[in-house]
Amino acid sequence: MISEFLETKLIEAVYYFQGLSPQGYLKLACSSILGGLGLYFGKKFFNGGVVRGELLANKSSLKGKTIIVTGASPYGIGYETSKVLHSLGATVILGVRSEKNGNESKKMITEENGGGADRLIVMLMDLTDLASIKKFTEEFKSKFTTLDILINNAGIMMCPHATTRQNVEIQFGTNHLGHFLLTYLLLDMIKQSNGRVVNLSSLAASGIKKESDLEGFCSFKPDVVIGDGSKLANPYELYYRSKFSNLLFTKRLARELANGSEATSYACHPGIVRSLLGRSFTLGGIIFPAMWYFTKSALQGAQTTLHTALEDKSKLKSGSYYADCATKLGNKFEDNVSLQDTLWQTSLDLCKDYLN
Repeated sequence: MISEFLETKLIEAVYYFQGLSPQGYLKLACSSILGGLGLYFGKKFFNGGVVRGELLANKSSLKGKTIIVTGASPYGIGYETSKVLHSLGATVILGVRSEKNGNESKKMITEENGGGADRLIVMLMDLTDLASIKKFTEEFKSKFTTLDILINNAGIMMCPHATTRQNVEIQFGTNHLGHFLLTYLLLDMIKQSNGRVVNLSSLAASGIKKESDLEGFCSFKPDVVIGDGSKLANPYELYYRSKFSNLLFTKRLARELANGSEATSYACHPGIVRSLLGRSFTLGGIIFPAMWYFTKSALQGAQTTLHTALEDKSKLKSGSYYADCATKLGNKFEDNVSLQDTLWQTSLDLCKDYLN
């Protein structure tokens, strides 16, 4: 049936082309050229920048370095990020919720990089449970004395209203608060090594546009992040809020790290990536297949993360937001110091039972 349909359409096309005038052929040719150029440059635009090749050339450039990557399950951005960093000689801790996924990532990376299994450590962490994060940091500190790079990569996207184990709105809790606690508990180690923190944000952070939101569900006061958020905003808006919080956290963290160390923090947007992140996104099954040509692979999506993790610090700006390996404005409100401080204090308050 499918072959007959295609044959019929091919015959119809032949008849159509046979009936074209010279002017018709010219119009068709021009349309084809313009369409082809549009597809070419559209894909080039969506694929974005790449990390400098020189940073990937020395396969021992990260020898002796210790790096944590959250959300390092197979085939995603975290997996590709971990694979590249491991290939440069680093010891990479794969922070995952599922031991099965972590072991699969370890096996695949070891095979693709030709060994080095001893430099891939699978450690369990559930970002929806602060107790799990606390346990992760205790285990990490018992095994390692330094931390050079922390990549807060894991995240969820536009999922139904829900809460974390501690009754915090699920997207804020997973995308921000869990990573806040992880970072805070490892802050001394990061400062000691003059390390880096990379927070994956998103273009979605720009979805917070109204000043009135800063007095409402984006005030970041405890009462607006406790509970499932269903009375405050829809899942899309709550996702925007969680990504906006990544920007504010990165800015506030940069100030914290600058106090007594040369450690730095960066936020980055991976682009529109063909990954499992949008599995809870209602329209994802429709939009993502239609946009497949214009989306990035996981490796392409990892480029800006790798740029901020590997580029010389003199060429980067701590606290800044990066997309396509270049600094960008993530949100017009990102430099609101009062909002940064409110988010920081609220995060501390929500995590108070897990800080010691």
